[in-house]
Amino acid sequence: MDALQVLNYTQQFKDENGYNSNIYYNDSILHATIILRELLIKAAQENSKTLNMYCGKFSLFRDETQRKVENVKLDCDSSTLLGEQIVKWAEFKPFDELQKQLSEFINDKNGTLNLIIERDFETLQKNKVWGILKAGMENNRVRIFILTEKLGVGHFAVTEEAYRIEDSDDNKTATGCFVDRENASILNDNFDSLKKLSIKVAV
Repeated sequence: MDALQVLNYTQQFKDENGYNSNIYYNDSILHATIILRELLIKAAQENSKTLNMYCGKFSLFRDETQRKVENVKLDCDSSTLLGEQIVKWAEFKPFDELQKQLSEFINDKNGTLNLIIERDFETLQKNKVWGILKAGMENNRVRIFILTEKLGVGHFAVTEEAYRIEDSDDNKTATGCFVDRENASILNDNFDSLKKLSIKVAV
């Protein structure tokens, strides 16, 4: 992966008028952390200030992902970077930025995270992100549900008009859009249906 392409990737979701309606493609765990951070930012700007996530085990936010993301970044070819690009690449810490954005979304932006996970909830509590989630649950800003049935449905994250839909949980490949209210509405309806097959985690 090319470092310059990664830096450019972070700029593709907006134009002079704000978020655009282009379809984006996410083909690595590095891209996934960038997209999730941007979805949190987008959700905070919308009226509902809500991000609905259906995932396997919330793996992008777990401690083990930090090492994976750092290794992918180290493997990127940075030989084409020049001047300010070199500085931006050195300062680019996607996992840390994702954790920070989650905390800001819940604590500073009054955002709401609704999270449905399929498995391994018990081990989630052993990760650093649990402190953010637990505090959010106590303030009713985070609601976690555990799915009770295996459905084989693709994982997704969705706001009022933005979404990311995974093609592969293992490879973290996905597609999505930041301005597509029609498809986002369908995904939010799907999320509500999944909640009916889930058990809410008590505070």
